[in-house]
Amino acid sequence: MISVDIAFKGGATQDPKSKEGLTNLMSTLLDEEAGDLDSQAYQTRLEDLSV
Repeated sequence: MISVDIAFKGGATQDPKSKEGLTNLMSTLLDEEAGDLDSQAYQTRLEDLSV
């Protein structure tokens, strides 16, 4: 059996100085509506797909 553990810096730790919260804002906006789906329908679809 082989086990691999990979880690990298990401998320809020990579926000530029004076722009704290940028990653959070981006990730929040990415799941707001998609095509003809409103936010609620999009979230439901993600759950249905187990994403």
